[in-house]
Amino acid sequence: AVVSTQSTGDKLCVWMGGILDEKLNRENLIPQIRNGGPLCRLAEFVQESVDDFKANNEDNDDLPSSAPQANLTCGARSMEARQNVTKFLDWVRKMRVPESSIFLPDDLLKLKG
Repeated sequence: AVVSTQSTGDKLCVWMGGILDEKLNRENLIPQIRNGGPLCRLAEFVQESVDDFKANNEDNDDLPSSAPQANLTCGARSMEARQNVTKFLDWVRKMRVPESSIFLPDDLLKLKG
């Protein structure tokens, strides 16, 4: 068996960076995603699979029908950033992610970095 030397955080940065076409690492992840725009872009990517799932399965009306639309150019700690993060988190809840696994907007917006 191959043992990975990458941490979960490193793997997350690689995965997100690949989707967003950005070079992400532990040092720049939070500043890069803080305004919520990149999170909403990730949701757009995942929503494509949700749409495919919904088209081929019944009893899925509670899943989101679209990804959150974000202001991609707003400041990192602006009111628009808070709205972006909140829209993303609302979308995550519709994806049936347990509440215990969901962060609060301030958890991201007020982190140092």
